Amino acid sequence: MRIRMMTVIKAVIGAVVLFLLAYTVDISEIVAAYRHPHTPAYMYIGVLLVVPNLLLQWYRWHFLLTLQHPGVPPADSLVSLFGGMMLGFATPGRIGEAGRALFLPRGDRVELVGLVVIDKLYSFFPIIIGGAWGLAVLFARKFLFSFYVAAPLYILAGSLTLFFLFAAASPDTVRTFFYSVSLLFPHRENMKRLIAAFDRLTKKDGIQLLVLSVILYAVFMLQFALFARAFYPISAEAGFSCTTAAMLVKTLLPVSLADLGIREGASVFFFMQYSVDKVAAFNSALLLFTVNVLFPSILGVGALPKMTLPPRPHVKSVR
Repeated sequence: MRIRMMTVIKAVIGAVVLFLLAYTVDISEIVAAYRHPHTPAYMYIGVLLVVPNLLLQWYRWHFLLTLQHPGVPPADSLVSLFGGMMLGFATPGRIGEAGRALFLPRGDRVELVGLVVIDKLYSFFPIIIGGAWGLAVLFARKFLFSFYVAAPLYILAGSLTLFFLFAAASPDTVRTFFYSVSLLFPHRENMKRLIAAFDRLTKKDGIQLLVLSVILYAVFMLQFALFARAFYPISAEAGFSCTTAAMLVKTLLPVSLADLGIREGASVFFFMQYSVDKVAAFNSALLLFTVNVLFPSILGVGALPKMTLPPRPHVKSVR
């Protein structure tokens, strides 16, 4: 009941924030911008980029699965990916993607969830790095790139970059950290099984996952910038700093279903720092959601026949 209540509350939060944004921007302007974009070609290119986007996500997930289950059929990993996207659509921060394990015919489900954690963790690394640099550029610009403001910001962004690059290339260190944290929580045995997913992850695997994640992140941010450029002639600096900053904020504030409203609100806020039209900022974020979240989630409905729920624990009645 608590889970259902939280789901409803977060759905309401997303709907309210999205409604307020749409009301602030003016729905008629939003519709008009979609009908007559500034440069339609950028929109079409951004939509087409969903293909390499999904292929990269599938390849990274299949790569992780083969580490634990060599020989897993590519079709199984593909169904699992889209099934997880469908479940993730209805959860804040897309945590429902842990349900990918429900679409796989074999394997310890707790350890499979551990693989999902690794997949999401390596997605998080470039988001933090890119967002740090994006925010650094935004704040430095606020102070006309004054050396005394820009230098500390760039040093901080550089330090975060080195830290997370080291973490990504050192799976053993990350595993040790998670194991130490798990000691503070109950159900340690399940936590150990989840963390066991890191056991077969070598330094080489970590670097390969990082490279794939950076490429995927670059494609995603390029989509975002292209969608914004389709509605308004933004600069390259605005395209980089606003998209990366908005993505970071959206990731750190998983308070609504499918992050609706948060993504769009962050986009409007950051693009307005460059005097970009609110309609363009709102539409670009909404289009990004439609192409990269809604569309794959709809495809994931086709994976439902492959879904297998774990059996409920048997509880003996006491008289």
